[in-house]
Amino acid sequence: MPSIRGNALYYLIGTLVGRASGLVLIPLYVLVLTPQEAGAWAVLAVLRTLVSAGATCGLDGYLTQEYWRREEAVRPGLIGTCRLVVLKSNLAIAALALPCVWWEPARLWVLTLVGGQAMAFVTVVLAQYRIEERARAHCLTICLTGGGGAVLAAILVCAGLGVAGLAIGFAVPPVLAAAWLAVRQRPSPIRDPSMPAYVRRLLPARLMAEVAGQADRLVLAGVVDAAQLGLYDLAARCAGVIGTVLSSAKNAVLPAILKALAGGGDDPAAWAAWSRTRWLALAGSGLLLGCAVLLAWLFPEHAWSPAVIFLPGALMVPLWTHASLGNAAAIYHHRAVAIQAWQPLIALVLVTGGAVAGGVIHPAFVPWGVVLGLASVLIGVRWRLRSTRRSVDGDGGEIMQLVIASCLFFVIAMVQARF
Repeated sequence: MPSIRGNALYYLIGTLVGRASGLVLIPLYVLVLTPQEAGAWAVLAVLRTLVSAGATCGLDGYLTQEYWRREEAVRPGLIGTCRLVVLKSNLAIAALALPCVWWEPARLWVLTLVGGQAMAFVTVVLAQYRIEERARAHCLTICLTGGGGAVLAAILVCAGLGVAGLAIGFAVPPVLAAAWLAVRQRPSPIRDPSMPAYVRRLLPARLMAEVAGQADRLVLAGVVDAAQLGLYDLAARCAGVIGTVLSSAKNAVLPAILKALAGGGDDPAAWAAWSRTRWLALAGSGLLLGCAVLLAWLFPEHAWSPAVIFLPGALMVPLWTHASLGNAAAIYHHRAVAIQAWQPLIALVLVTGGAVAGGVIHPAFVPWGVVLGLASVLIGVRWRLRSTRRSVDGDGGEIMQLVIASCLFFVIAMVQARF
């Protein structure tokens, strides 16, 4: 248990700093940027997220799945192969895109693209650190990329560069970190015949999963103006505080569970740590929502007060997104490639469909459509794992807790909308 607690602390620090790219925007949104500028950056941030996920070629997941199943002598070569494939593919794409920097209308898009590609290589390295349980290295790398990007972006925005400052600030540190990691750490690659088949089968699923994760913003961008999108983005970034807590705990607990399962056992201490974190996230969500509603009632004239209408649904999105550690552990441990392949497609259909249906009713219903889609996918995957006797129990009651919280938050959203 001390190892889990110690790693969780490092992961919490690293995740908090990494999420600074979102959290630092909260005061910038309120004090410096206009809602229109916030909406413009929200669109670029969607591109950055999609690129940084898709440009990994899904090899961060492959490394997580295969590392502990390979012989010890082969593991460094597996890491080297994953890193080399991602580095070469992204360098080729960046070389084609960089000349477009001289065309002013495309400049911000190219900067965002290159920054996302660099972050993709860093993501594979972070997966290596997580699976090797090198929590300190994981924390330091995130501090240099996420923390450095947040600080530089804040400085440039305050200097008057606006959206361009955000694009430059969040692109430069990942590029420098990726270059440093590529030069200083070069494990020798090996020939891995199973890797190409994994990439061909699961990369489309990975891209679909990321699109589903951005469905709320993509749908809202089509039904509201930039100012309203900026209001939603502020609510979503406030909710990201809760996602940070859950993500840091998951990074610490999942490797311990996978390692224990590979040895034929489980890790009750890890499950207990996850349960406590989940309750903390639920309580924190309620506190954050209560404070936001109170501030909106006290200062209704503030330009950002309408963002509280989006907050209840935005808070439930990360709670459902990071739910069911048991599902994740079972999928990785049993190499449930079929579920890995079709789950993102089903999620894309349900989440996007829910977001569109919510947007037809009212923009504030978009995150609730996403919540409904996420809940349906989680319950469906759990049922499938249990029906094939591949489930990993340990987080019982989680679905019921989230259903109750969703109902309460929905009632608060409806009451707030009337005022």
